[in-house]
Amino acid sequence: MPKMNAVRKLKKAPGLEYAETEIPEIKDDEILVKVKACSLCGTDLSIYKWIYPWTERILPPRTIGHEVCGIVEKVGKNCNSD
Repeated sequence: MPKMNAVRKLKKAPGLEYAETEIPEIKDDEILVKVKACSLCGTDLSIYKWIYPWTERILPPRTIGHEVCGIVEKVGKNCNSD
């Protein structure tokens, strides 16, 4: 299975790890983006510090981050450009 690099929350404790993980299979209503640039936001910082409410909302292991720019690699069959 192909691999990707990701920032991951691997345990219920302060910290994050830069790790290699499998590229996810997309669902019919999702797209797969090959990330070219990214950043971390305030939510990610709170997850890093492992403070409430994220101690209640995040179940490790989990890849974090949503501030990305990249190239669409795959498109689910229910997605369109509208």
